[in-house]
Formats: sequence, C-alpha cells, structure tokens
Amino acid sequence: PTAGCQRPPTASTSGSGGDSGGTDGEGSYVGVCARAPRGEACDWAIYDFVPHCGEEEAHRLILATAGSHTKFIVQHMAKLHALDLTHVNTEPLARFDSWREHLDYLAALAVESEQEDAARAVQGVRDALEAAGVPDLPPALCHFDWHLGNTLCNDEGRLQAVIDWEFAGVGDPRLDLARHCRLERWTDIVCRDRGSDRDTAEIWRSYAAARFGADADAVLCLGPPEPWLAFECAVVLVVGTSACVRAAQLQSGVQGVFLPRCDLGEWAEDMETARWHLRRMGIL
Repeated sequence: PTAGCQRPPTASTSGSGGDSGGTDGEGSYVGVCARAPRGEACDWAIYDFVPHCGEEEAHRLILATAGSHTKFIVQHMAKLHALDLTHVNTEPLARFDSWREHLDYLAALAVESEQEDAARAVQGVRDALEAAGVPDLPPALCHFDWHLGNTLCNDEGRLQAVIDWEFAGVGDPRLDLARHCRLERWTDIVCRDRGSDRDTAEIWRSYAAARFGADADAVLCLGPPEPWLAFECAVVLVVGTSACVRAAQLQSGVQGVFLPRCDLGEWAEDMETARWHLRRMGIL
C-alpha cells in the first residue's frame, strides 16, 4: 500500500503495516510496505520514504525533460532491463532464462488445464517466434505494469522510484516491452484501438535506441513486435486459465492445489482480452 505520508523519525514494523497520511511541508513522501498476500502474518516488511512531486506536476516535468511520457517510460524500462542478472539469485521471483524455457512452462500449464485454446496459443507463439528468427537476449528484471502512476519523480522530473512490483518477474525483456505496447495502444476488455502499428513500431524503436544505442536497428536487435505481443497475450491466457481451473478444483474439494493470489473476475476479463488479441493476430 502507498500513500502520501510524513517521514517518521524511525521506521516501525508494528501495527497493520499500512501508511499514515500527511505532509511535512517539504514536499510529498510515499511510504512503501511490502507484506504477505491476503494479509497473512509475515516476518518481514520493507519501509521506504521517497520524496516526490505530485502526479500532475510530474507529468508536466516529464514532458518538458523527456519530450513524451512514453519516451520517459521506455528509457527507464531499458535501463532496468540492462541489469546483469547472470549470477544474481532472484528468488522468490519467477524466473525464465530464455523464451523457450518460458514457453515450455506455459505448455505444461496448458496441458494441466486441459484447455485446447491455451495449448494452441502456446504452440502458435512458438511457431511465430521461430519463424521470425528472433535474437536471444539475456533474462531481465521485468516490472510488467509500466505507466506513469507507478513512477515517482522529483521536482526536476527525474525518476526517484518505481512502485507496484506485484507482477514482477525475470524473463525475456521483450515481454515487458510488449505488454507496455499493448496497454498503451488498446483499451482493456472492449479492445478499442487508440493507435496504430506505426505507434507500436515507434515504441519498439525507442526501446532499441535506449537499450542498444541510437543507431540500433530494432528488428535486428529485438525481432519484430508482433510475436512478442502474441507471447504476452498467451501468458495472460494460459496463466489465467490455470488459475480458474485450480480455483474450481479447490471449490470441489481437491487437496494440495496451489492458487496464486489473484482476482478471478479480473483474470476472466484479461483472458477474454488476450483471446481477442490472439485471434486478431491469427494465433487462435
């Protein structure tokens, strides 16, 4: 949970783990506490207090300094993805060191769920990536929920923190980029297109320039965006299908079923959105 709050003299781990409200006259602060899902008791908590300006002021400053909100996000996404995780223990985050390993995991989930469209989506994405001959990239720390509301900036428009790491994991960075492209361009549920393929290609080029240099060829460095947009949608469809199937098993009394923290209503909506995109791209 986050909220504007006054910087305390010392951090406390007592109480509910939430945040207090207020300001100290020197600007806004955000208090961040990480705790176990569903409010279970846990033996750890993280508190940090980050000075930052208000959202409207941050938007204005970002436009003035970066030129566009999208460029700001993409530059910092590329910086995060450039971190070398080769010898870093990233537990307890889910980690896939290659897109092939990730697809193998999704294929196993699809088989477990006994849902034909989930299995077809995984195979269709695999075929698309292999046909495109996409280059391999090292695994990266991915946020998977990039937007300005999850960034905190100072009064110069410089990034101070990225918040809301609920969906974070380690995998191919193009999945993180593809998810941002999809959410920037299409509305949820009804899938109204607010942009064009040209807009998606421009984000792809901006990322390649930020990550590999101004003269980088986005397609050579990353491959085309379409297979990665399909991959991201396949992740949503397969994981969502698995969550729904496991929820039904729990309701029927099956023992030993693990259900990830999720809102099944949101998963159902996201799955339909993903299915629509996979059909649009010819995967389903």
